Amino acid sequence: MYYSKTISKFLLLIIVLLMHGQYSVAQTARITDSVYRILATAKPDSAGIELYLKTGAEMEGIYPQLAADIYRKALNMSTELKLRRGVTKSMIYYSATMYLLGKNDSGFYYNKEALALSKQNGDTLYAGICLMNMAMVSQQTGENEQALEYLLEGCRLIEKSESENIQNIEMQMQATLQTVYNGRSEFDKSIQAGKETVLLARKLNSKSSEGLSLIHI
Repeated sequence: MYYSKTISKFLLLIIVLLMHGQYSVAQTARITDSVYRILATAKPDSAGIELYLKTGAEMEGIYPQLAADIYRKALNMSTELKLRRGVTKSMIYYSATMYLLGKNDSGFYYNKEALALSKQNGDTLYAGICLMNMAMVSQQTGENEQALEYLLEGCRLIEKSESENIQNIEMQMQATLQTVYNGRSEFDKSIQAGKETVLLARKLNSKSSEGLSLIHI
């Protein structure tokens, strides 16, 4: 897997330069072409899909449109290979960039599609993540009742998961619950969710999550 090490170093340089605005539009286009040339070395298999997803995740915060394009390619590859979990994961990643780009309807659509597929596959982790994402969007649009329904169902599904990353997902769930309960003026429940978030954040050494929850307790 030599190419994955190469891409990481290359992308790190791209990210640093993009953050400092050292490239013109034409130069940025050339960088984009370079990223795609490297991604073209990925074989059409599960490892290749992971490379696409990992690359998109590294670009997402700075260059969401490029990340969306990369995720779309991962989705197409997963679909062609009939890798159901790859399709689900690609949809979740793709929906995240839709939200970043302000395309909430598209983001919500792909989350719902990923949720349905996750349930068909019996994948409680991805189903829970989809519900959490949908809850966050509902909460931002003032639909706190719907957001709470999504979250509570998501929490039940996440509890059934045996993923190694479960505590990080639980922390995000509790943090979102804290916000939703606060928006519903259910302050006792908000405080309890905040305390759960802080406990998990300390276990994971996530200072930012801990600080944010403490502010709202």
